[in-house]
Amino acid sequence: MTLLMRDQENIEKGRAEGRTEGWMAALFSLLAPGWEPIVALYRELLDSREPFSPDQLAVTQAELMAEGVSARKAGKVLSMLLKVVVEQPELNVAPVLLQLGRSLARFI
Repeated sequence: MTLLMRDQENIEKGRAEGRTEGWMAALFSLLAPGWEPIVALYRELLDSREPFSPDQLAVTQAELMAEGVSARKAGKVLSMLLKVVVEQPELNVAPVLLQLGRSLARFI
């Protein structure tokens, strides 16, 4: 099976399962074959399951706000929490992040 056929199958499989990450990388590699090394790094990052986006944190902005963090501060707190979790992925646990988020919100 050629790389092109495999990527086309990955695109269709990802769409069918409602996933976007894998099939987007496969689609990009089809459209821009010279970028395959970058696509490979992206796939490696996705496979590692390490957080690189606020969406991957164990808490949401709404959860922070439910804990008393103002809407104005919640976005900044999420950005700060992401920096912490990138350095220490084991801290990406809701109770830990909520406590840290409450503490950080007092200082911003």
